[in-house]
Amino acid sequence: MKNTFKLFGIIVLAAVIGFSLISCGEKPESTQQTERATVTYSWSDEGDNYELVITDDSRAITSGNYELKKNGEIIGSGKATIAGSDIKLDNVGSPVTLTVSGGNITIPSSAVIKNPNGSTVELTVGTKPVNKEEHNPLPSGSNSIRVTNEQLYKEVWNEETDTTTYTAINNSGKVYIRFWDDDYEISSKTQIGTINNGKINFNLNVTPPSSELTEAGGGGIPEEGIFYDEGGNYEVTVTHSNVTGEITFNPKDTKGTGAYIFFIDDSTKNEYRLSCYYEGIDTWGGMYYTYVDKNVKISGTMSFTETREFEYYDNPALNETEIRNNSVTYNISFTKGWNVIYQMEKFNQTSSTLSFTSAKPAGMPTLQWSTWFYNEY
Repeated sequence: MKNTFKLFGIIVLAAVIGFSLISCGEKPESTQQTERATVTYSWSDEGDNYELVITDDSRAITSGNYELKKNGEIIGSGKATIAGSDIKLDNVGSPVTLTVSGGNITIPSSAVIKNPNGSTVELTVGTKPVNKEEHNPLPSGSNSIRVTNEQLYKEVWNEETDTTTYTAINNSGKVYIRFWDDDYEISSKTQIGTINNGKINFNLNVTPPSSELTEAGGGGIPEEGIFYDEGGNYEVTVTHSNVTGEITFNPKDTKGTGAYIFFIDDSTKNEYRLSCYYEGIDTWGGMYYTYVDKNVKISGTMSFTETREFEYYDNPALNETEIRNNSVTYNISFTKGWNVIYQMEKFNQTSSTLSFTSAKPAGMPTLQWSTWFYNEY
């Protein structure tokens, strides 16, 4: 029942931090190892394919390191600077400045690139059509988050076999955000982007109104009660005992908010929740956006025994009770504005170790955008 662990992590995180969160994603590439922004320019010339990739540790990508490839082979590398439509490539000898405008790239005369093996490659002078792709992950403290051309996957969980499948989809629609207020009442939606043929594009540049900010800090004890599976398959009654440890906030008067990101499908007109995580046999993790009104640190460890009673609506034979000993650790540093939280959990039938950090944990698998296909609201 892997979906139950998603529920557990969100319950703990929301209860301790004290306000809701936005589930989010990163580019689904198995080779991705760091949270860096990249911009890629691709063009063809006389049967050869060129690719210029510029990578930067910041979101804006105004400068960084570049690699220039010809038919997949690196023919140049070094520092790059982007100023308006001009891209200046540092090079052995004279710098080379390329111009990108109106869907075209212009290569000037004397565009000679020094190859890493010592030879030189001269680019053909002229203007050619160019394709530009960007990937902009979230840096902590940014008041504007941009996600570009991320693939969306449909998630389907089979309760009989306890397996989850993911299929890339080509749906289109509009992406929205909703906030929760202090009484957990949901706000009206605000459009922040689109999905075109399964590719997500949005800019989370929305500053939450003060009325949407709530006090952080839930005391470190997860909420008890009845919670509902987002797929509509079951409900779970959660109780806790043997709670030890403490979670501290500095400063204590921090306020913040999170929200839901979702899209309305152009064809069905239904609303579909967007989220991001990975699943393994004995691991689960995800990434969330949240907003705070000042710099804050959240730290500490707590332990507790959790009892979960599952009631399946359509298949009572699956009903069961689980008792698990849990340990939860927080190591979070937020700056004022939008921030990211990484969640990692390792579990078995009797215990669970859960961590929340503001830095991406070593060894965390690649996360991806996915959606459950049902009308949430």
